Amino acid sequence: SVWAKTNQSKNKTAFLQAVLFFTIYIQLVGMKGRIIMSNELAISTKQLTKTFNGKEVIRGCNISVEKGTIYGFIGKNGAGKTTIIKTLLGLLKPTTGEVTVLGFNPVKNNLEVLRHTGSLVETPIFYEHLSAASNLQIHLEYMGMDNTNIEDVLNMVGLVNAGAQPVSSFSLGMRQR
Repeated sequence: SVWAKTNQSKNKTAFLQAVLFFTIYIQLVGMKGRIIMSNELAISTKQLTKTFNGKEVIRGCNISVEKGTIYGFIGKNGAGKTTIIKTLLGLLKPTTGEVTVLGFNPVKNNLEVLRHTGSLVETPIFYEHLSAASNLQIHLEYMGMDNTNIEDVLNMVGLVNAGAQPVSSFSLGMRQR
């Protein structure tokens, strides 16, 4: 029936909206002497495997993401999306396989990978009473970066007019940016 097809379509849409979607966008800013060629890969995994307590959650994952591109992960809960992202950031060590992010091995050069990438693995945490600009300044200080123009960064993510507002007034999307 038409109703059944329409209802199935609505259920499918609701399912797709409920699926976790992670994106990785690597903006190469201030690489301090590293020259990145236009055809160089920003992210590469070769036969990446990850097991937890003997259970294989990632098997033979091969990813190639060129600099300046956007790559998304879509899948059901438990599919391994977060595990891959944490492995790319060096927060988890792969069981087997190779991982390279911006030419760095994330296990051996975790701080370099984190310093040159933006990542949001879970819900972002901020000082709610402070502005976006103040929160960024705090994050830059503990990352040891002092040569970043905060206004340019806020402009890059579409928050140029929100820099002085307290984070408590931000939507989830604004917080993630």
